[in-house]
Amino acid sequence: MLTEPERTTTTNSNDRRGLCLFIESSENRAAKNFAAEMFKVARTCATRRCVNSSTREGAKGKCTDAQQIALWWDGKRFDLTNWYQPPSDKRISLDIGESVHRYKRTIIAGDANAHHTAFEYKNIDACGQWIIDVTTSTNLTCLVTDRSEPTFLHSKGGLYRPDTALVSSDILELITREVLEDVGSDHLPALITVGIFSRRREKEASTWNFNKADWRAYAHAFDMRLESVDWNAMTVEKANEALVNEITRAARKSIPRGAHKDFIRNPTVTNRKRYNAYSRRAKQIGETITETEWRKVCDGFNFRKSSRTAWGLIRRLEGKRTASGTEPLVVNGRTLLTVRAEAEAFTPFYTRVEGSNSQASRRMVEKARKDWERRPSVVNRTFHTDFTIAELEGALRKSKKGKAPGRDGVTQEMLSHMGPKAKHALLRLYNLPWQSGTTQPTWQTVAIPILKKGKKASDLASYRPISLTSTISKTMERMVNGRLYQYMEDKNR
Repeated sequence: MLTEPERTTTTNSNDRRGLCLFIESSENRAAKNFAAEMFKVARTCATRRCVNSSTREGAKGKCTDAQQIALWWDGKRFDLTNWYQPPSDKRISLDIGESVHRYKRTIIAGDANAHHTAFEYKNIDACGQWIIDVTTSTNLTCLVTDRSEPTFLHSKGGLYRPDTALVSSDILELITREVLEDVGSDHLPALITVGIFSRRREKEASTWNFNKADWRAYAHAFDMRLESVDWNAMTVEKANEALVNEITRAARKSIPRGAHKDFIRNPTVTNRKRYNAYSRRAKQIGETITETEWRKVCDGFNFRKSSRTAWGLIRRLEGKRTASGTEPLVVNGRTLLTVRAEAEAFTPFYTRVEGSNSQASRRMVEKARKDWERRPSVVNRTFHTDFTIAELEGALRKSKKGKAPGRDGVTQEMLSHMGPKAKHALLRLYNLPWQSGTTQPTWQTVAIPILKKGKKASDLASYRPISLTSTISKTMERMVNGRLYQYMEDKNR
């Protein structure tokens, strides 16, 4: 049930009003890293340990039942409370140390029979108000809201949310809550999963703000830097490296950069409440818009006109949704937590797929090359003369802006706004491999995995590789393309 990273999982059901805690690791570490004070730790398999905690069966009295577990995992203490509040008990007798305003690694879960408008009840009782007061005055957050999945089916009909779950803010980001299938009770069990090791947040790369770029200063700084570079003594690799470095240096001085701020780095109770309030408001607005748009669809829809549109509507009505793409990758049962680990997993996968698909094309290219070598050599000026500045400027004018750069980070905007000296340096770089017949390794493509629509984000096979080519290489390709086009035009006259 649990794999890497290590996680603690709790489930609570109304039949025994109990809590079952599982600890499992992909490594055989559970025995030495897991302990629970005053509770027997049972071994269920090589990598799993279990603790069972149940309040009184069939509790009917006007008394709150609770059991608390102090659980130790890798030297860290987790406090878990299993709580049952009888419907007839109007007092709150749960002792969680209310004088404490900041809890650490704390989970309080169970059948609270709490009524409050925040849980989509029409009335507010003492228990519901107590939960709201506690979450307001401490760093505890209630995972149950008016948008949560109901866990109780009343005998007279109606779905409700009497089961609650309070967690401290320090583990809020690590926790997920899921309502499971019916196990024969009027309450549905709730699964609370705590990831001991969270998915590492990767720092977002900064992007260029071309709308605020000073292109005149960029071109001037670039040209001034090139005066001290001796291009004649350089190889293709050295010339390309020097040019890319000068482009980057000039861009950093003239083009502002920035990245989106990570607004959920430090979640707080106040932010969670604001989020819930805005979510409720967004839900109301969304329902109104949905109703209006549905009426428009029904009034103007014609199933005979477009089968594709019809099937799309049917799928949406069935509740099928596109994958979010936020799930971590899972390879051979192991969850990948870093971008580097994901990249290392994609590399052999795409190498294997592309290798099998490109064997036929490589054979065709090799056959065409041999056929060309058998032909008598004819000198053609089209393929033996250097490129001109006019060809370069024409290729730059045809280039599309706003495209992603290759691995060197040089964008098409940076090439298009170069000064005259920089353009001559770029032209010299193009003529070197044109005459020698060699290619620059850094101009090769980079494969970026893009999630296919409707596919599962945790599966490697759900991603389509998109190639990113260096913009410097793309510009030379346009120039070569122009030469080939002119050659074909002359041959067909």
